[in-house]
Amino acid sequence: MSAISAYPLCWPPNVPRATRRETGAFKTSLAGALRNVEDSLRLFGRDSGKPISNLIFLVEYDSGVNRPADPAVAVWFVWDGIQVCIPVDRYATPEANLQAIHHIVEARRVELRHGTLALVRVLRDNIDNLT
Repeated sequence: MSAISAYPLCWPPNVPRATRRETGAFKTSLAGALRNVEDSLRLFGRDSGKPISNLIFLVEYDSGVNRPADPAVAVWFVWDGIQVCIPVDRYATPEANLQAIHHIVEARRVELRHGTLALVRVLRDNIDNLT
């Protein structure tokens, strides 16, 4: 795994940053969203038979500040020997961006239940080729 830095936010070079952000309709706390992402990734690893390791949450957060300067979130981990990053910069708060990551991982779990691990890999490869 290459060096991942929290500041400045380590963002995958092939993923553009948002030019404007939405508020989002998620109703979760930062702690709840972190827990949701961690649980979803653990369950994805179990479902795929390929555990997640080296999980790193990159979130700018200060409990004394309502809106961080950069609300983007990048979650880095190793799955099946591959370094993976799920970055989200669509929403105005880290909580909302984390909750979006939770839903992204849950969508991959649905693909596993109704398709195969090969489908998840094909989709990942196609996404990598689009950027």
